[in-house]
Amino acid sequence: MHDLLTRMAGDLALAQGTNERAADYERRVLWSALGRMMTAALYDRVPEAHGEDAKGVPPEGEISVVHFHRRAAHLIEAYDALFPSLGFVDALAAEVRDNPSLTSFERAEKALCDCMMANGLAYHRGYYLRPPKRTRQTLAGVAFVRGLALHEPVQVSGFGAYQKESVPLAGTDAAMVEDSNEGQQEAERVRAMFQLDAPLDASVLDRLVARGTFHPAPDDAQAEYLRTDGAFRKGYWQSRPAPGLTLARVRSPYDRKLFSYSFCRVPQRGAEEWMEVPPAYAGDYGWLAQIVLHQAGTLPPATVRRDGALVHLSCGYLYPARERRFLSLYSWPAPGARGFRAAAERVLAATFFDGFRALYEALGLSFVESKEASL
Repeated sequence: MHDLLTRMAGDLALAQGTNERAADYERRVLWSALGRMMTAALYDRVPEAHGEDAKGVPPEGEISVVHFHRRAAHLIEAYDALFPSLGFVDALAAEVRDNPSLTSFERAEKALCDCMMANGLAYHRGYYLRPPKRTRQTLAGVAFVRGLALHEPVQVSGFGAYQKESVPLAGTDAAMVEDSNEGQQEAERVRAMFQLDAPLDASVLDRLVARGTFHPAPDDAQAEYLRTDGAFRKGYWQSRPAPGLTLARVRSPYDRKLFSYSFCRVPQRGAEEWMEVPPAYAGDYGWLAQIVLHQAGTLPPATVRRDGALVHLSCGYLYPARERRFLSLYSWPAPGARGFRAAAERVLAATFFDGFRALYEALGLSFVESKEASL
């Protein structure tokens, strides 16, 4: 491995997986090094002008959004020039599944900057960015951090930084204090820190349905219905409604990427009925879909495959937008994953995974260990 990559790996405490290929390991090192460099960029103190009059300068302690994006573009180009054979840019660009008109470098820049800002690693105010407030929340021996000073030691998984905490041994008085209620409170603090969705709870679905009124389904609606039978290899949507409560979606005639969503039920004796999903919950159907599947008992677990210093995660069902956003911060894409697979198949640091698993289990998601070796 190149001396620069070796030094980066040492500084970031990144170990190679037992069965991980050298090129995949080197790509991961570049990925995480880029994230740390962009964290440092928030502390840049370079006078810069904004607008054609060249009179504006950033407020103290802030940088412009333009500077942040230019810094990302410069670093991506520099890393690609140093290690062109690793396919680093294409892997990062694959994180953006829209905007096909953008070049690979532009999508890579967008993926990096969007991931950092969407997860609170940079505070956005008007045309400026600033480092986030120092925050540290611990769960299952992992401290989720942001806003730490650059000299403070951290470990990384993907772009995300964390620290390890000592966990009391089972059977000790200290361990007994850390009961399930305390663990739930810790998970709630981490959830609030990253603005993740509320835990999957069938009572939420019951309350939403109880507040509304069902009406006969439109006669001319060309709808698709959420598949709830667990046969997700056939897709997430089907042409006929499943028994019980499910979701229906209708594609917009003006934009094929837009849908309207409704709850759908088919009484034992009666016609199909719909109730429009409240606007506050219509932005990302994924969370509602998971609650429906959770209530039906068909929400599949994520599969975990361990490989020494790494954990390979394969989502049984694509996570909702906020959970995908958080996962993209604290993971690397699986080697060769593109498109849908890039969001569903991820690689995490094994030392971080316990905290991630505890957080997502508190959200109502489940995991199953695979004995199959990761290749």
